[in-house]
Amino acid sequence: MMRSVHARRQMAVLLMSLMGASMASASFAATPAVEASPPPAASSQQFVDGIAAIVNKQVITLKQVNTEVADVAQNLKLQDIPIPEHAVLQRQVLQRMIVEELQRQEAQRLGIQVTDAQLQRGIESIAQRNNISVDELRKAVEVNMPWERYLEGVRKEISFDLLRQRQVDSTINISDAEVDAFLRNQGRTLRVPGASAPVSAPQQQTAPRVLGLAQILVAVPERAGSAEVNQLQNRAEQLLAQLQAGADFAGLAASSSDGPQALEGGMMGVRPVEGWPDLFIEATKGLQAGQVSRVFRSGQGFHILKVLTLGDEPRAAQAQPQQDFSVAGQPQLEQGPMIVTQTHARHILVRTNQITSDEQAEQRLR
Repeated sequence: MMRSVHARRQMAVLLMSLMGASMASASFAATPAVEASPPPAASSQQFVDGIAAIVNKQVITLKQVNTEVADVAQNLKLQDIPIPEHAVLQRQVLQRMIVEELQRQEAQRLGIQVTDAQLQRGIESIAQRNNISVDELRKAVEVNMPWERYLEGVRKEISFDLLRQRQVDSTINISDAEVDAFLRNQGRTLRVPGASAPVSAPQQQTAPRVLGLAQILVAVPERAGSAEVNQLQNRAEQLLAQLQAGADFAGLAASSSDGPQALEGGMMGVRPVEGWPDLFIEATKGLQAGQVSRVFRSGQGFHILKVLTLGDEPRAAQAQPQQDFSVAGQPQLEQGPMIVTQTHARHILVRTNQITSDEQAEQRLR
């Protein structure tokens, strides 16, 4: 199941999910070890049916690796990203294929399956996001690859997205104390009966800032000793020095990053600022589009980020009329004890993803 990176990148037809930046190493830390033998660089054509890696008894062949290498090299060329040396590109491709196979096995273990109806909704959502019809999408895809192969890739990406959602949901735990703190904070901004002066509304609201990032990751193994950590940090600092000397970020990511987006030039996508991890927000604070962050460490390893896009969308806020909480014919309450209405609320959440667009989610709630 090989996907064409070109079709996905050029048309933005497969969406990148956030947690992809942290999932590859963290989510499968408990997975049994992977037996991998690097493919020979010089004579790979002689061993096209050889074994490149064994992932929990599942074989990845050299022929599969070489097919993916050709797709990736073509995409990098079309993107004007420097193509790494063949052996380096093989290693990067094999690493990604191993991670994807681990994801596939984990999705299978959890019983995650993508139905034909989900696949169809995903295709319709992709076409809608690109402002084209499904027929036009198919014609564009078939310029580069067979339609059935593309559908297999979309099905795989949807299953990975569902897997990420399940793993993220399992870690979310909102305590009663956090709810109480939120309600207290909201209470400070509300106008209540008997208050001496209502809080004035701001004259302007700022929409969530949009931030696009690319990354180079130098991964640190889970049980790495201090000497190995120092060596990997030095490697990250050397990569940063190359960037500061004018090296191409996307090319360096393709050849040297351990991140899951390495073969896409490190591009992680664009989203509202609050959609990024706090470490990423802190590391890019004060940077402008095109600038590169310092080296910083997370649980995964050492990161270097590049700001691709950064923007605000301020909009004027409409004047809100002051609400009168008094009942007709009755005076307002004075300062002092007051009756407080408590509300027990429930909500329905419809998640948006590659299958469900914002418009479809809104329609389902109506």
